[in-house]
Amino acid sequence: MLNLAFTHPYVHDQMLDGGFMVLRQDEHGFAQAAMDQTIEQTVNRDSKTKGGLTGITAHKGAVHRWILSHPARAEIARKCEEMAGKTDITRTWKDLDKSRISSDEQAVQNVMCTIMSMANPFQAMDDSLINVVSGTIAQPDIQRDLARADEVEKVAFTNFVQTRLTGNEKDIFAPIKQMKLKTFSDSAHGIPSKEKFTLFL
Repeated sequence: MLNLAFTHPYVHDQMLDGGFMVLRQDEHGFAQAAMDQTIEQTVNRDSKTKGGLTGITAHKGAVHRWILSHPARAEIARKCEEMAGKTDITRTWKDLDKSRISSDEQAVQNVMCTIMSMANPFQAMDDSLINVVSGTIAQPDIQRDLARADEVEKVAFTNFVQTRLTGNEKDIFAPIKQMKLKTFSDSAHGIPSKEKFTLFL
């Protein structure tokens, strides 16, 4: 491609002029498509048979005739579509259809409704932990457990390494004792219990 201007100057000029794209209609600007994509959307699409070539026949002659008749089948399919009035390629983009616009607007409203139903943790009057879903302020014992979760985790990890890996006090496959620190799931209006986390000691 770097040498295209010297080896094939005509092709080079055509590409600079946008000759590598195809504009199938004049109604919408910036609607050109790549040549291979255009072939797929026109000739290949119009000439396709149900199920494609796969499984039609193993006879080489039949396959050869099927390939040679490719343009003819595409032309026949196109003529049939013209007679049926199904050749309008100037329709608006599907993203601009009324049904799509309505669906997208509903999706936006659903997102906004979900966000507005949540509490804003940055508007809290104090430094209390707040569940952004329910707006519930964490109880003192829950706040204490959440605040020390990282420290408890490090202690549990160190104890595991010393007693099971570097030492022989416990078998590495022995059951691990759980330390159930309280979270928002322990409050009356907390998050679902499946979100509850458990540390092991």
